[in-house]
Amino acid sequence: MELAAPQRLKRNFTNSAAMRGLAKLYATCGSRREAERIARSLLERRLVACANIFPVKSLYWWNGRIAQSGEHVLLCTTRKSLAARAEKAILDLHSYEVPCVLVLPAEGTVGYARWVQEETDASRHKKR
Repeated sequence: MELAAPQRLKRNFTNSAAMRGLAKLYATCGSRREAERIARSLLERRLVACANIFPVKSLYWWNGRIAQSGEHVLLCTTRKSLAARAEKAILDLHSYEVPCVLVLPAEGTVGYARWVQEETDASRHKKR
């Protein structure tokens, strides 16, 4: 019977509060350099546990016309309780006049949620 993997996956998901206490931040940036600068700032302040950066082609309305550009998406994981602070930090650091910054609720495995909680707990990581 080949059900070992799905059963193992099910055991990793529960209704724990930690699992439901996550948020994803999605932001488009004008360059890889800008996305990395913002990600490092968020990480250094322990506002996020991790950040992914990937290139995308964007099409959007701007000044009454459809515009197209290459951008870099910054996708970060944090605790729901830090999402507003992380969003403000992105807006403060961003170069766009009207940056796209979305905050989305997220769920994950208990182990991953625990890791996010630990890595974004600044009191656990104070420099000595």
